[in-house]
Amino acid sequence: MICKRIISFVFVALFTQAIFAQLYNGYNQEFGKNRIQYNEFTWNHYNFKRYNVYYYEQGETNASYTAQVAEDIITELEERFDYYLDEKIEFVLYNSQNHYRQTNVGIGDDAQNDIGGVMKIRDSKVFLYFDGNHKNLEAQIRGGVANILIHRLMLGKNWKDVVKNSTMLNIPDWYIDGLVSFVSQPHNKAIEDHIKDGVITGKFHEFNRLSGQEAIYAGHAIWSYITRTYGEKVIPNILYMSRLSRNIESGFLYVIGLSLKSLNKETIAYYKEYYRDIEKYGEFPSNRVDVKVNEKKKYSQLKVSPDGEYVVYVETELGRYHVVLHEVATGKTKKYSKEEPKQRGCPTILTPFYNGTPVANQ
Repeated sequence: MICKRIISFVFVALFTQAIFAQLYNGYNQEFGKNRIQYNEFTWNHYNFKRYNVYYYEQGETNASYTAQVAEDIITELEERFDYYLDEKIEFVLYNSQNHYRQTNVGIGDDAQNDIGGVMKIRDSKVFLYFDGNHKNLEAQIRGGVANILIHRLMLGKNWKDVVKNSTMLNIPDWYIDGLVSFVSQPHNKAIEDHIKDGVITGKFHEFNRLSGQEAIYAGHAIWSYITRTYGEKVIPNILYMSRLSRNIESGFLYVIGLSLKSLNKETIAYYKEYYRDIEKYGEFPSNRVDVKVNEKKKYSQLKVSPDGEYVVYVETELGRYHVVLHEVATGKTKKYSKEEPKQRGCPTILTPFYNGTPVANQ
């Protein structure tokens, strides 16, 4: 009897050690594939109620940062998707992309997908790396949490449900990965440039035929369009109805009344008009514009010069209208024109630019 207990104990210890090695050394690879391990890491971890953060030597600072932002991100995204996790997330943090690439995490994926803050997940494990930019690290954390939430909402947590829903649901490439991209990096300039290229060149005219990064960019565009047009609260409803009906298209039909074909057309039409407006009126400057405001005054008719050097708006106080010119580079603000009070109900319409130049300079 004692001998059996000893054998059982040794088996459990060896099994636990094997699981430990799988988590910490990244041996979660596809069959028949492997990478040479150049570094061996001594792992530590921060233990919290809802998540753990695993790190190794010289990674404590970034692990602390991950621990600080993870709680708020999990709470925010749970509320956004109206789904609450009852499992613990494990964040596994590598000090660099090179260390990350030496592991077997995501070995079957396109190498390009590992660039620019794209994380990999396995079950409730989120594998991260630090590229020197905490903003990118935070985007990876958001993407990892969003990925787990979406998969749980769509496929369930129980492995039987996952298998059943995976076989019943025909999920296009853009659907989940595009949504994760949109949630984690909603205002990424590089992604927006890829979307513009896809729309203008016609690459995105048939979303369901896209794969790889093009599918992710197209999916990002679709979910961004849906959010801007119908509000972000429809997204969890679309996911839930897709799972309930076991049909991706039905989710969109039930919630926003569009087939995939119609959604494709409306998204393309929206972005084409959006890009035409940018060419016609100019784009807001990418850098932040700080302007002092007075609660007693009203502001309207904000315009940006085509070259992005000036911001002009109308300021109203006690019925008097002023054209205010703000120079983006210097931050200087000047008032150039005044109008006498107009008859109630007939607001003054001012033209702050003439042929792309501020009125004040004419």
